[in-house]
Amino acid sequence: MPHLSPFQLLPFHIVERIVDHLVASNRLLAEGITADSAEHKILLLPLLWVCRNFRDVSCLKFYRSNTVKVKDDDYEKDVGQYWWSKRLKKFYPSMHHLAREIHILLSKSGFYTGKTLEAFSRAPFDGCAFPQARKLIFTFYPYREPDYVAPEAAEVDANIRAFVQRIKQMAPMVCEIEVVGTSNPVTLPADTQHMNGFLSQVFQLATRVVYKVSEHNVPLELPAVSISHLVHIDMDVSVDTIVAHTQTTPQAQQNATMHLARQNAMTLQSLSIGTYTWENISGLVKGANGDDVAYPQLRVLKLKSGWGNYGHRRPVITNVVPFPQLCHLHIAGPFPFGDDILFRGNADTLKCLDIILDRDMANMLKRHSVFTSISHPRLRCVKIELPLGYVQDDFATDETRLQYLLEIAPAATMREIKGLNSCTWFHSSLPVFGDYTNLQVLVLPDTRLTLWDAITLIELLPLLSEIQNPSPVVGPLPAEVTTDTLPEYVVSKYVSLSKSFRCWRITYEDKWVSRGDTISCVLLLALVCPNFDHAITSSSNSDLFMAHIKKAISTDMFLPYASSLQRLLPSKLILEISDVKTI
Repeated sequence: MPHLSPFQLLPFHIVERIVDHLVASNRLLAEGITADSAEHKILLLPLLWVCRNFRDVSCLKFYRSNTVKVKDDDYEKDVGQYWWSKRLKKFYPSMHHLAREIHILLSKSGFYTGKTLEAFSRAPFDGCAFPQARKLIFTFYPYREPDYVAPEAAEVDANIRAFVQRIKQMAPMVCEIEVVGTSNPVTLPADTQHMNGFLSQVFQLATRVVYKVSEHNVPLELPAVSISHLVHIDMDVSVDTIVAHTQTTPQAQQNATMHLARQNAMTLQSLSIGTYTWENISGLVKGANGDDVAYPQLRVLKLKSGWGNYGHRRPVITNVVPFPQLCHLHIAGPFPFGDDILFRGNADTLKCLDIILDRDMANMLKRHSVFTSISHPRLRCVKIELPLGYVQDDFATDETRLQYLLEIAPAATMREIKGLNSCTWFHSSLPVFGDYTNLQVLVLPDTRLTLWDAITLIELLPLLSEIQNPSPVVGPLPAEVTTDTLPEYVVSKYVSLSKSFRCWRITYEDKWVSRGDTISCVLLLALVCPNFDHAITSSSNSDLFMAHIKKAISTDMFLPYASSLQRLLPSKLILEISDVKTI
């Protein structure tokens, strides 16, 4: 009976750390080799033979994404993926079988003339080359041969059909298709017709479709075809450059997006739409003939648009509940409708809400009484962004402004409020939090808190375990307190402040705030919160931040409390016992 490798007895996360160490070592030994290069992957091939655990970790880290570059005319000269695939086949014949994701770069000229198909007919892409691939990414780039002659339409269609059939053979298990658009502003003959035909055929291969466009890419025209099996649609056609470079309009793109959504209304579970205008947003819930559309299985809805569309927000009359099972609602931009249609019938299912609360939306929510003290019992995560000058005239006092923000899902356990940096009334309104004692995580991504603000919040919220905000500061000291006596004052006045509070996550380090002031604030709070053991910064210098905390603990100000404050440090920075002095 073969002996079990000792490495197989190690926990998975330990094997991951060993592999990470070997990656770093290889990067240092082989100058010029990057973590994503073909040479780097080949240097790590020996890890596959150590044991099954090493093979699983290595595959997970380095072969999840397999980029297949097809550049038509100079495909043989490309020393990138083609060379890598041949080397892998030599060293480990089934290496390309490990790919989970394939990124295919295509030029329209080669795509139409059949050169792309010819390239994909060569080794190592013969047969079922990628049996484990689950995702295909298509990116079109603007290369075109100088002597390009457009083939006949029938020939183009035949080449496209053959290419799609080849993809089905190479990667039969694909369930997600992503199209990243095209960056060629000069359309080829019959371009729209052929690309629509390609998209229509490719979309049939998957149940998840992602279609994106950046500022540097001009989107394809979306196909208005009958596809009714999709469970995930992510369409982003919000870039306005489409008007300058194509024959279509933002409205036409939006109509095609709405059509695709309606066609899959019965199966969709996740829908994300980014558009340049909300002018035709009613097409999401109303068909071309005015018939009502419902999405009985939709769990996630994300809508994104610019801010120049206020005039298009109109009520929609419908006789059905459009989103009865909605769990996550994310709106980036103005609220697209003039009424509460997105909130109808899902009060018992909605779990997460992410909105930008402008004046019109705030008035709509109040007018329709969307949120009450007993509504939305499962809504636990609420993220609200406030535009500049948030509804300043709609409330009589500062307290009622904050009160209204917290009344949106009063039972929420995680709440994020962005935009309070422009609200001078926030700090004086903190006592309002005392009515919402379910709160466990508070995120204020652009609001600086003082030590005294944090203490007030922790006193008011007995379950609060985490605060996230920019660099905190100690703030003004009481008249009878000096910097040297501050730790003693905090310990005597706020002893055992909270056993629930565990983490202060600093979202970014403000260059205008002294790091020493921030660290003092963290350590002072740790003195009175016995379970506070995580001070985390999202800065790239997190190790340096921890080193500064260690240095601060060693100063005369905090040295008497060093033994308890060491819980904030990672194990590699724990002070030596000889360095710790206790009273």
